[in-house]
Amino acid sequence: MTGIGAEIAVPVLALAWFAAINAVVSLLALAASWLFHDRLDADAWRARRLLAVRLAPAAGSLMIAGTLFLPAHAWLEPARTDERIGVVPLTLAGLGLVLLLVSALRGVSAMRATSRLTALPLYRELRHGRTRLREVRGLRGITLAGIVRPTILIGSRARQVLTPAELELAVAHGRAHQHARDNLSRILMHCAPDFFGWSQPARRLERLWEGEAECLADAAAVAGSPVRATSLAAALVKVARLGSAGEPAWASGWSALHHPVLLETRVRRLVSEPPLPPAPGNVMRAAAAWAIGVVGAAWIAGIPQRLHAMTEALIARLP
Repeated sequence: MTGIGAEIAVPVLALAWFAAINAVVSLLALAASWLFHDRLDADAWRARRLLAVRLAPAAGSLMIAGTLFLPAHAWLEPARTDERIGVVPLTLAGLGLVLLLVSALRGVSAMRATSRLTALPLYRELRHGRTRLREVRGLRGITLAGIVRPTILIGSRARQVLTPAELELAVAHGRAHQHARDNLSRILMHCAPDFFGWSQPARRLERLWEGEAECLADAAAVAGSPVRATSLAAALVKVARLGSAGEPAWASGWSALHHPVLLETRVRRLVSEPPLPPAPGNVMRAAAAWAIGVVGAAWIAGIPQRLHAMTEALIARLP
């Protein structure tokens, strides 16, 4: 066992709890991932469930370690200079630190990719109704760029090949992603600090969520109109025909109009039966309210104090 000061012991034990809870919830998420079929339903509730399962390990472990254990242990633990922590908690803390560092590196990488794409020469700014567009040379498609203040970027070639009606629908598709905060969801999945994210089932959930998000944005754009659905399908095909040779890679966290893997499925859905718009909802706001409620209930129930007592007992027994 290693004797360390309390100012170091508290974050070390918080990291250990973060890794342990992360591992347990990752196993639960791995099992839950097989409950989802591969068919796209354009179902907002299914998209939310996919996102919840994908982010459960990171969100659950961060919430318990950061809002329950860490403040309770710092508050209840007496000041001492010889806190003794065994190999098992130290190993778990090391794993937790690795998860957080990998998450931070992914975030930095996404920021750099965003910087490279936003550095493409701006041709001009456009207005489409109340929506501001940025026409960018060197970009072959259309994308919703950014997290905090997302902006619709359109490549010069894409603007040239689309009719006014098709461009309006492409913009409506981007606005649907913006209202759903899909860019935030994408970057959270990309940077989630968890063991689950290293597995193939996690990649599968991300692909399924992406498919649902694109179909939901299509549905919001066409609003059940067969004419609008046909025009959006035509816009998807035209942008796809522009090709991707020499095109910069999309930054993680960006919602692009055209995804080659989903193209055929989306076009078939649009031309066969115009989808109805999804029911409005703010999943991020609902998730934040739920998390605040759970944390508040846990403190009222005295769970942080019990967690502190359990930690003391485990430290005394674990090697």
